[in-house]
Amino acid sequence: MAAKGFSSHGKSPEGRFSSTRGDVKIYRHKTPGGNFGDDLNLCLWPQIFPEIEEIHPDVMLLGVGTVLAGSWPGRKVVLGSGLGRGKRVRHDQSWTHYWVRGPLTAKLLGLDADKAISDSAVLWPDMPRPRDDAAGVGLLPHHASFQQFDWQIVAKQCGFTLIDPRQSPASVAGQIATCRKLLTESLHGAIFADVMRIPWACYIGARRFDPFKWDDWKASLQITGEALVLDRPLSSSAPSISVRAKAVTATLATRLGMADRHRSLVPRHASTTQDVRAFCDQLVRYGSDESSFRLSDAKALDRSLQRMGEKLEQFAKDFGLRLSR
Repeated sequence: MAAKGFSSHGKSPEGRFSSTRGDVKIYRHKTPGGNFGDDLNLCLWPQIFPEIEEIHPDVMLLGVGTVLAGSWPGRKVVLGSGLGRGKRVRHDQSWTHYWVRGPLTAKLLGLDADKAISDSAVLWPDMPRPRDDAAGVGLLPHHASFQQFDWQIVAKQCGFTLIDPRQSPASVAGQIATCRKLLTESLHGAIFADVMRIPWACYIGARRFDPFKWDDWKASLQITGEALVLDRPLSSSAPSISVRAKAVTATLATRLGMADRHRSLVPRHASTTQDVRAFCDQLVRYGSDESSFRLSDAKALDRSLQRMGEKLEQFAKDFGLRLSR
């Protein structure tokens, strides 16, 4: 998704893209096909800071996303970003951290605990209210999972409402708002639902799942509970020989206790009708159990929003910006 007034601008050493509005560089990971969580950056920050283009052009704003292992020239300003699994980096004086996604990121970066507030996606002013007629269970796969299989088949068999993570933030949020509960493999799906006070549950259906970023965000709001780890991934096509070899290695490492169980969720073959049935049976059982679903404590969420508001005011003051919130 591209918000009005934004255009593609350059490529970082990580193979990712930033976007510009006037002089400011607002960073996002540009996912092929789209990903609402990454795309949120392009509509969130200009709404909060209408004059953000006045920031000096050598400043990169990093907000929503797992992006702090990247490398860019010039000054970097962090407003709620996080690190991912296995990322150990050192930030020099060219980085200014107003706050980060959670305490795990803060610890790895050697930041004070008061910088661990929460994910900045909660600031989006256009987050809808739940619909009065909300019903059923929404199903929101990770954007990479969505491209691997026909999820309409899964949703139909489970009786869930499928939500495409490649759509715009407004479209994804609007669809979540029609659901009474949400099953999500997408972190920002859980964050959207949590802000809307729609109970959510996390499931893990692929090796790519990053528990670090989930634990980081959950710890920022004192959220407890474990995700459902499915016993197989879904794939429309047969994987390459190298991928099948990785599957064997990952399975062995899991059995030996050398890796988390979800690391063995690598496709070995194109999914069969039986695979889909088994996958759906697990999801339906999980989604039928009310204890699977959770919400952050409303007071903890309010405290995080208040602290973010204070950081936004400081950022606006430091850069001479008008704050619209």
